[in-house]
Amino acid sequence: MGKQAYYNKYKRDKEAKKFYNSSGWKKCSAVVLAGDNHLCQEWWKKRITPVDMVHHI
Repeated sequence: MGKQAYYNKYKRDKEAKKFYNSSGWKKCSAVVLAGDNHLCQEWWKKRITPVDMVHHI
């Protein structure tokens, strides 16, 4: 089990899970990912990384 799956299964509370599974969050994250060409925007690390998840920050 990967880190994300472990976190989702054992640590994330039910309200957070409900939010991240909402249609509003899915639509918003899809727009952000498309706008960033599915690339991580951590430009200070000077590397390009394909991503499939939007950070909540």
